[in-house]
Amino acid sequence: MIRSVSRRAGAGMLLSEDFQDGRVLDGVRFVNPFNPANDPLIDAILTP
Repeated sequence: MIRSVSRRAGAGMLLSEDFQDGRVLDGVRFVNPFNPANDPLIDAILTP
């Protein structure tokens, strides 16, 4: 349900530790915010 709502809202990325990190499903990429390897990606989307 979370993925479906994210896709319908036009989100390209979903931050969650509950999904397979890096997986893309229906255009929504799942990103684990607690994985240090994702820090540059998260910084890029949070920096104005």
